[in-house]
Amino acid sequence: MRFMTTIRFKPKPESMDAFIEIYHEVTERALNDGSIDSYFTGIVGDEIIYVATFNDKEIDANTLDRGLSWLGKYHHMLNKYPETEEYAQVEQAPICHESGS
Repeated sequence: MRFMTTIRFKPKPESMDAFIEIYHEVTERALNDGSIDSYFTGIVGDEIIYVATFNDKEIDANTLDRGLSWLGKYHHMLNKYPETEEYAQVEQAPICHESGS
């Protein structure tokens, strides 16, 4: 089964450029384990939104947990979400329909 994951986080304004550079390097390396079918990143205002489609290999690869651990190492560059006091907001859901399928 394939599923979609979104991760939202807010770099501090003074850290945005440096964080984006580091972030792009690590997201490209994450493709190597084979659990991510595709991903994209959007920047909306002060927030980065990562959206990825994962496959069955994620159960063994644990890419999502490793990515969140990586994100935790950079908490000094991130603002917390006031409603949760967390540095990231994560949502996951099974993919029920895709275009062209």
